[in-house]
Amino acid sequence: MGKSNRIREQRQEKLAAAAASATKKKGMSPKLKSILIGVLCAVIVIGLAAGVIVNTRRQNGTALKNADAVLINGKTYKAEEVDFYYNLMVNQYYNYNLQMSQTYGFSLYDADFTKSLFDQTYNAETGLSWGDFLLEQAVDQLYNYIILEEAGKAAGFEMPAEGTEAVQAMLTELKAAALRNGMTEGQYLKAIYGNAISLEKYTKYATREAYAQCYSDYYAESLTVTDEELEQQYNENKKDYDLANYRTFTVKVELPEHLDANGAAYSDDATKAADEAVVTEALANLKTRLEAVDSEEAFLALAEEMTRGVDADGNETAGIEAEKTLMTNIGYEALSEDIRDWMFDDARKAGDTNVTKGTSTIVAFYYLDRSDRSELTRNVRHILLATTKESEEIKAKAEAILADFNVGPKTAESFGELAIANSEDPGSKDAGGLYENVIPGQMISEFNDWLFDEERKSGDTGIIFSEETGYHIMYYVGESDRTTRQLLTDNDIRNERYEAYVEDLELLYPLVTYEAGLAKID
Repeated sequence: MGKSNRIREQRQEKLAAAAASATKKKGMSPKLKSILIGVLCAVIVIGLAAGVIVNTRRQNGTALKNADAVLINGKTYKAEEVDFYYNLMVNQYYNYNLQMSQTYGFSLYDADFTKSLFDQTYNAETGLSWGDFLLEQAVDQLYNYIILEEAGKAAGFEMPAEGTEAVQAMLTELKAAALRNGMTEGQYLKAIYGNAISLEKYTKYATREAYAQCYSDYYAESLTVTDEELEQQYNENKKDYDLANYRTFTVKVELPEHLDANGAAYSDDATKAADEAVVTEALANLKTRLEAVDSEEAFLALAEEMTRGVDADGNETAGIEAEKTLMTNIGYEALSEDIRDWMFDDARKAGDTNVTKGTSTIVAFYYLDRSDRSELTRNVRHILLATTKESEEIKAKAEAILADFNVGPKTAESFGELAIANSEDPGSKDAGGLYENVIPGQMISEFNDWLFDEERKSGDTGIIFSEETGYHIMYYVGESDRTTRQLLTDNDIRNERYEAYVEDLELLYPLVTYEAGLAKID
């Protein structure tokens, strides 16, 4: 066994031993995990934009350049390439952790990113270190780009113009970031990604990422999905697409106070059973009341009555307001397990009621209807003037742009010209501010509410403000010919086929790792 292998094994043994007595860590929640994946998608450029340098490691670049790390399709890649993605992962996790801490006041990961992550436990059960976890992510990232690059070249795919432009944008941002930090591009890259990186290698990696992403998009878009397949996908997975609309209210059950001989509150099996009996009785009473409900208005009246309270002066307070009982566009997974199957039962009809209970609450439900997402998506153009605060100056500029539009031909094309000249939205500026096939809930709330107003007509214009983005000058193009359901099912089918394609590529281009080379990244 080589020295590098022994180092890695000894490290794992040490962490595994420490983990045996450690408290089990909570896993990353699916929601946070999905957020993190989103953060890591545009891999290379984000580290530059963040401008936060956390790489205090000063490894021997020569050792990394000379060590074989992985073998893919007969070609060996050195540890320096894996080290680049390892540093990238460290920076992204660090920056995300910092963002969560500054925004929400807590750290998502209990890792010290200024010290060796190979000496810090990530998984208490297996003893996996943070360093090895991120190293695995780095290898997977590199592997994914390489096999897509190999597949694209084998298919004769050529980098489109937008891919080349993306690389140039990365290099431009690199230069700007370096200047902001008083460094050359090379110095800044080494500060973030370690001593083995250079501007030439960075450009190579960025180009490979852009090529792989462009080929990935090309392959996904080239897949053919028929209307019959879309309908089959929906019919077999209705719970994944439909949304429920209902009314609900919660009643807090007053439980008896359980005090011992000294007047201190206590709880045991007997008190729990007594509390359960009280809640069960309240549940039965609510069920009886719900049986008499014969309309939505009757349910709202019951909701108001049963949620009345008493203020500090002993005066009765009004119960829940009607608008607060309304729940719209709720997916199956967003519902609690004790109500979701009832809510999404195909036999459910308007006016059906149900009730569930907790340890000290009971919840009533009044079913309204279920959306099968068959509404047509909409097309819209907009001009964004970015800001996070309301500004009379920026608002006046938005009004002036809209006035310019109104004195012209007032067409979608003329609005598009104004968007190209004025919009600060990089996602739509070059397309004349156009977003096509927008589904309800896709955009920020103010944008969504304006676009999906029931009274909206083709050619409508307006100005809206969002604290998240700024002022939007809006132009409604009209409905598209695709429904929300078609878009969602189409996307899911393409994703499934794309994932199967990548799995085939992994079989075609198997990954071989060299532990000795990877150990150089310690």
